[in-house]
Amino acid sequence: MIRSRAPLRVSFAGGGTDLDAYSTRFGGAVLNATIDLAAHVTLRPRVGGCITLWSRDIGRQLTVNAADPLSLDDLDDADRAAFQLVIGVYHHVVNHYRDGAPLAFDVCTSVDAPPGSGLGSSSTLVVALLAAFNRWLQLALDAYGLADAAVTIERHDLGLAGGRQDQYAAAFGGWNRLVFHPDGQVVVHPLRLPAEVIDELEATLLLYDTGISRHSSRIIAGQLDGLRLPAGPAVAAMHELRTQADAMTDAILTGRLNRVGALLEDGWQRKRATATGITTPLLDAVHDAAHTAGATGAKVSGAGGGGFMVLACPHDTRHDVAAALTPFGGRVHPLRFSDEGVRTWTPNVAP
Repeated sequence: MIRSRAPLRVSFAGGGTDLDAYSTRFGGAVLNATIDLAAHVTLRPRVGGCITLWSRDIGRQLTVNAADPLSLDDLDDADRAAFQLVIGVYHHVVNHYRDGAPLAFDVCTSVDAPPGSGLGSSSTLVVALLAAFNRWLQLALDAYGLADAAVTIERHDLGLAGGRQDQYAAAFGGWNRLVFHPDGQVVVHPLRLPAEVIDELEATLLLYDTGISRHSSRIIAGQLDGLRLPAGPAVAAMHELRTQADAMTDAILTGRLNRVGALLEDGWQRKRATATGITTPLLDAVHDAAHTAGATGAKVSGAGGGGFMVLACPHDTRHDVAAALTPFGGRVHPLRFSDEGVRTWTPNVAP
């Protein structure tokens, strides 16, 4: 048995500039941090026989003959939604490392946040799956290799819209400034933060689950349309978001945490200019209520439209902000950071 765990992430600044449509022309930059929510995988190799896929959080199971090719075209909509990431990883592994030779195994997956959360759950699950296969088959993939393969599987093999920050966050873990060069190279710059800076950020930041699961692909499609206009508002907003990643990095590295709320707020306003559907009347109402209760900044994590929000609540206003959000039906979570990237291990299951 092999287990793996990869952390979800919160994006603080620069989100969207990791889209190829922008970064391959101008270069992108993102600041994100991994948190104590994760994607989990348990992999049990078999000797011949069947492949069993089990999505614990979605509650679906699929069993097929290992000798038969796993194809998304043969699945109904529910199974396709539940298992497309697992099947994408499986095909990548057997095609790139086994000359197409099939594998037999059981795999069980779950994620601590629901789909559409804006915390990078899909990409994080792909990294966790790859890490489990990496350990089983001794593929010798390092953190960059896992992240690169995850991008290839999602963006090219499966044709899923999105950027590239989530895969690198899950693979490396911790606080990272990610630089996306026009030639496609990604460079991860870890931030070494004092413990008291982390403690203060955890004391003054909140995660708020709006309860709205959104389809990021629709919002990203709108961003891609806007990026086709070289002098359009979407490109101008992305330039500002890229600059913000540097400003947020500087504020956190130098301990000027009083700037975090204003930078979150400015980033949210810039992001709203990149496409329609990023905000909704409910998100605007939550945003306004949080500010009235003392928050200095609030933004949706991920593409927008729903999912989780990050709120800056300085000067012991966190409880007031949490109380003000109660009428909106979502859930408040304390924000706890994780400094570890994807991990794998073999449990001691002696009889």
